[in-house]
Amino acid sequence: MWKTNQLFHANLVRLSRSVVFWICNVSILVYTVVYMLNGCRQRKNGLVTSYFLEDFYFQFAILIGLFAAVFTTLYLSVEYGNGVLRNKIIVGHTRADIYLSNLLLGFFASVIMMGIGLAGGLVGIPTFGTWNMGGLQVLLRILIMVMFLFAFCAVFTMLCMLIQNKSICAIVTVLAYFALLVASSMMINRLMQPEMVSDTILTAQGVTFSEPKPNPLYLEGFWRKVLDFIIDLIPAGQGIRLSSNDIGHPVRMLALSTFVTVFFTAFGLFMFNKKDLK
Repeated sequence: MWKTNQLFHANLVRLSRSVVFWICNVSILVYTVVYMLNGCRQRKNGLVTSYFLEDFYFQFAILIGLFAAVFTTLYLSVEYGNGVLRNKIIVGHTRADIYLSNLLLGFFASVIMMGIGLAGGLVGIPTFGTWNMGGLQVLLRILIMVMFLFAFCAVFTMLCMLIQNKSICAIVTVLAYFALLVASSMMINRLMQPEMVSDTILTAQGVTFSEPKPNPLYLEGFWRKVLDFIIDLIPAGQGIRLSSNDIGHPVRMLALSTFVTVFFTAFGLFMFNKKDLK
């Protein structure tokens, strides 16, 4: 643990000089400010019926995982490319110390980026006012974001520590994020299917609708619960739900994020300890 702390502190010094880290921070700040100001403009022009800050405030939760993926990949890939990893082992650091210090560094940097995104969203207060949901609900949503960010970092750290080629690692990590995002979106869209649908009929009098009939795409019973559970299991699924203030099972979301973090950290450590470092 002491050596892990030493490595983590050394990583913090390197982090402060990381161009990638500062670019990610500026990018997420610009994104959240522009998105919130656009929401303010729509609100003033009567283009949206959203009246509360939270309707826009957590929207960047969808993309925070992408920033974590980009930073983790570009930052940790240097471990292999510059021979830093082998030098750490030569001076006596264990593989577990190296792996865990990198995981903590990625999580720490991601939380900072998240904090900057949250700060950027505050520009909407003059237009929307403060949150309508109450302080505890806001803190709960922030905690959910912190935990699914930790899960994201566990997945990305595992990939970066097991893939030595920088280019391949970057492609795999970003594709993994988008794969999780697209899969979660598809499952959420499936759950949003209405139970009953009506066909559109074009007549001489105009457009009419047929009698409602059961929607074959509507899921119910056991499979609906399974799909709902899988969405909460995937960090990207939690990000999508948080962005739209749809956190029906907050305790389950926190528990599943913890499970994903522990599982991928344990698996990554196991594989990294067996890896032949060239």
